[in-house]
Amino acid sequence: MKKIMCLVLAFLMVVSSITTFADSSMSNGVKTALAKVKSVVAIPEELTEFTSNSNTYQGKTSYSFNWRNKEDTSYFSVECDSEGRISYIYQHTNDRVEDKFTEFTTDDYIKFANEFMNKTFPDAFADENDCLVIDYDSKYSFVSSDTSYRYFNYKRIKDGATVLGDRGSIGICVSNGKMYFENASVSFNFDGKFEKAKTEIDNVRKIYQEEFPAELLYQKKYTYVPYNKENNNEIKLIYRINNPGYISAYTGKVVEQEQYDYAAGAAKSMVTDEVAEDSVSLNSVNFTEEELKELDQVSGLKSVEELEAILKKLPSVKFNKQLNLYSQSVSHIKDDYFIRLSYSNEDKKSSQYFNVKFDAKEGKLLSLNNNQYFLNDKGYSSVFSINEKQKRIIINAIEKFAKAVVPEEFAQCREQNEYVNYPYITKEYNRYVNGIRYENNGINITYNNKMGEISNYNLSYDKDEEFVDPSGILTIENAYEKMLNISPLEKVYVNIDDEYKLCYYHDNSLYGKVDAFTGEPITYDDPSVKEFEYNDISGHWAENAINKLAQIGIGIYGNSFEPDKEITQKELLRMLSCAVYYTDYMNYEYDELYRSMYNYGIITSEERNDNGNILREDAFVYLIKMMDLERVAKLSDIFKVVYADQDMITPEKIGYASILSGMKIIGGDGSAIAPKDNMTRAEAAQMIYNYLSVNK
Repeated sequence: MKKIMCLVLAFLMVVSSITTFADSSMSNGVKTALAKVKSVVAIPEELTEFTSNSNTYQGKTSYSFNWRNKEDTSYFSVECDSEGRISYIYQHTNDRVEDKFTEFTTDDYIKFANEFMNKTFPDAFADENDCLVIDYDSKYSFVSSDTSYRYFNYKRIKDGATVLGDRGSIGICVSNGKMYFENASVSFNFDGKFEKAKTEIDNVRKIYQEEFPAELLYQKKYTYVPYNKENNNEIKLIYRINNPGYISAYTGKVVEQEQYDYAAGAAKSMVTDEVAEDSVSLNSVNFTEEELKELDQVSGLKSVEELEAILKKLPSVKFNKQLNLYSQSVSHIKDDYFIRLSYSNEDKKSSQYFNVKFDAKEGKLLSLNNNQYFLNDKGYSSVFSINEKQKRIIINAIEKFAKAVVPEEFAQCREQNEYVNYPYITKEYNRYVNGIRYENNGINITYNNKMGEISNYNLSYDKDEEFVDPSGILTIENAYEKMLNISPLEKVYVNIDDEYKLCYYHDNSLYGKVDAFTGEPITYDDPSVKEFEYNDISGHWAENAINKLAQIGIGIYGNSFEPDKEITQKELLRMLSCAVYYTDYMNYEYDELYRSMYNYGIITSEERNDNGNILREDAFVYLIKMMDLERVAKLSDIFKVVYADQDMITPEKIGYASILSGMKIIGGDGSAIAPKDNMTRAEAAQMIYNYLSVNK
């Protein structure tokens, strides 16, 4: 779980070389920039190998400097502009091992971060009225992907307003009790021009609400597998300011940024499992009752011939005899069965791929993707617009197709968005329930005007869902007030046509929606780090270990730890796997946790006993297996056990206990190891803490 984003940035920086200069032929510009860099940062003396690279884009030159040792195990990299102002800095050494635990507080990290950033990027902090500050509202600040790693985001504040697009960041690690920066970056437009200050508008909220009204909609709460799925897929009724934008602080008018030209995309795909065919004689097989039930279900599915007959009748779909069926698969989720058919056709002039997915019981078309490629095609016309008459003909074709394929679903949808990217026109229709839009349910259809046919179609439509009655919801006025109380309008500078304009903006990235009945904010917290606070461990012999694990998100959910309570199998496996595999198993549903344990070979499905107690010697076995040391542990004859109750250890488990004892991960009371006692939560916490402390 090493900081992926940081490593990716480092990789891109290393491989993006444009021109490499030898020391003897450096230009004055490179020398000036390098001198400025070396006046700010200290390069480790052992990094004697040096290269520099240069890149010029839109008249602006930037440099990257790279130092390495001869063994190529340590390196230090810096990117800067032509004036030597650093934009990115990174260091790495294979010799440094990050501490598993640290005594540093959040305030210690903040102090280190600010001191390093001010020293390394002085120009971005030179003006106290226009400089970078820690973005305490950023959901990415303070995230710990390793036990002692901290990451902070910065934002630029000018005269009390955030300058959008200008940011900074720093990653800090701890090794041998000392803080080190690992990576840091700054994006700061030093040459940006700001509009002159004028008299600001009154009634900001009233104007903003008129321009960017709130929307009432149904929204499903998704929790991604394998995380806990409690209340997953619950449909809530919410208010949200949809696509909030900017209004000028001086005129109150909407400030338009350059709009992204959305290309017509392919329909959403859906992963299905292939059903393998078996050539075994049916008469020689005895089927179980469940197997016969499944076979009866499958026998009632639509045939390929029936589905192809449906395709041939669809308007604006050219399904012809030249297409060859090369793949078909059947899958099902609960009681729903799906068939996917894939066709292709290739000749000397073109290639065509035609894929469809059906509800296998009803014969309802769920998705279609039709792509054709022509050899020696000079490309589509340079005309990027379609006149109104052509557009109406195309829209009629799209609606005719929708009414033929899913008439009931289409009747519950309203047109939401339209995207034109010649020769494609995409129409997006959203589903409405009780007159309220249901997000992420609806129909997308793309028409290829060059080919004169539907090229992509996708139906997303939940069945048998429960929708709360909207009676008694807040008025839109009250909901808007609550949203702005939670996340007030803020002043920001927006770069428009090379000039920063002062605007008002509602940032909905953290608290962008509220419950339509209560007005309470709806957030789906990042589950990557959990902290636990317990009310029953003060003075306990394992208090330090329990607290240290809690700081890195390993523990028992709830306000009490109950340290002397016997730990269950599922609790132990969850805590152990979090510590060893650096994966957020604390948020895994137990079925998913056990599935991982089966895959890793820690236990078998027959050994699963969720709420059963665990013998201490069996806990040793779990940990040794996770450490991938079982092959050694099984050599029981080579180990010597010196505990008073060593005769109580199961003979084939002596090696497991001995290895952990030799590594100082377990120790018993000095004279006994109590292998046949059930492990307590406190003992489990201490064992895991010891493992993390010694296993660097």
